[in-house]
Amino acid sequence: MTARNVARRLAEKLLEKGYRLVSGGTDTHLLVMDFRDTPYSGKDVAQALAKAGIIANFNMVPGDPRKPFVTSGVRLGTPALTTRGMKEPEMDRIAAWIDTVCRNLERIEEVAPRVRAEIAELCRQFPPPGILI
Repeated sequence: MTARNVARRLAEKLLEKGYRLVSGGTDTHLLVMDFRDTPYSGKDVAQALAKAGIIANFNMVPGDPRKPFVTSGVRLGTPALTTRGMKEPEMDRIAAWIDTVCRNLERIEEVAPRVRAEIAELCRQFPPPGILI
């Protein structure tokens, strides 16, 4: 299983949930969510994801109307996940967590602790290589 195939699964799941992705998906280990048509910036979403334990970067999208320090996109990558041994089933769960965060941005302070705890449990099942937990 490659990071690219796992990223494709994550992209498919996010598309199924109604999110826009730059280029409509991914052919690499990266994907960029497009929030141009929402009131939220890429920075807003990336910060909310971080509170919930998901690290992403806010990123410009083609034709981005927002400034580079705010952006309309969020970039996600899968190499850190596949290095830990995560595959398609885990991407389904991660897409669901991303969806939970994105649909609850106004209530992130109350939603984030639950999502963070669930992510921590998943990460315990997939420790980084060479680290005993």
